[in-house]
Amino acid sequence: MPKPGRRKIVIERIPDDRMRFVTFTKRRFGVTKKAMELSHLGDAEVAVVCYSRDSGKWYQYVSSGDVAGFIRRWEENRKQAEETHSNSHVRYRWFTAR
Repeated sequence: MPKPGRRKIVIERIPDDRMRFVTFTKRRFGVTKKAMELSHLGDAEVAVVCYSRDSGKWYQYVSSGDVAGFIRRWEENRKQAEETHSNSHVRYRWFTAR
């Protein structure tokens, strides 16, 4: 008899449209909740942008302001940090889907 609770799932595209939409919605809310928690608990500015290919809709969460303002502030800070720390250990990490 299997144990109750969480179990490992295979990360692959869900073929059933309805189940894919339900999973997308639940995980989108989960990612947004984590972003809000990081913003509040870590005193961080956080932005999450998500696009659903099935519905063609964009979803966003920004801890302060709007996405365009967030990106503008990020670019200004990135340029300033690169000028200030051109030969230092400062690094930027981009996380992308594989």
